[in-house]
Amino acid sequence: IYESPPGVYGLEDRITGARQREQSLVFKFNNLAPGEAAAIQKSFMKEQDAIHYRELKMFVHGDDNIEVLSDSTSDVIFFFRFGQDENNYFEVREYLFPGWDERNELRIPLTRLSGLEFEFPETKGGYPEWGEGKFYRMVGNPTVRHIRVVTAGVINNSSGFKSGEVWMDELRVSNVEKIKGIALRTRTELTLADIGKLSADLERKDAEFICQQINSDK
Repeated sequence: IYESPPGVYGLEDRITGARQREQSLVFKFNNLAPGEAAAIQKSFMKEQDAIHYRELKMFVHGDDNIEVLSDSTSDVIFFFRFGQDENNYFEVREYLFPGWDERNELRIPLTRLSGLEFEFPETKGGYPEWGEGKFYRMVGNPTVRHIRVVTAGVINNSSGFKSGEVWMDELRVSNVEKIKGIALRTRTELTLADIGKLSADLERKDAEFICQQINSDK
């Protein structure tokens, strides 16, 4: 039976008082052989641009049958990829723990990803740990400005066959950059005695004005 992450509730409509449903996904995998992976993928018709956000977050719930090998490892590895296509993407991996364990939560620092290759040159060929048990790598030349594909999956890290399910909840970007922008909208009416009434609308936005259309939190 599905249970929400601790302390997470749908956003409340200030007018109606109704709460929005959480954005959740259940991913089931069956009889994965040792070292075998299973994944699901979402493609966007329009590129998603996350350049003005500092973090990408998601709650992740591990199956109860996951075996915890140590304080920092288990027999199931979770991975999450996002980028332009299958040849250009960022990837983060983590060991998965049972339940809504805090160690499962993804908090990807988007503002650091652009410098990942220079901060950790080995990122191109491996998975260097980048704090809190998260392992990152980049394939090709990805950018957070052009996100068309998102992939999530698991790898069997045990010596036997593995089945179970993973819950993914509230994938979102957060901490929008506070950049000042200008937006101008005006309407002018001019009445001329011999011609009649002329109306004109003007709308202008400068390059720094951001229309936030991506699901985000504060």
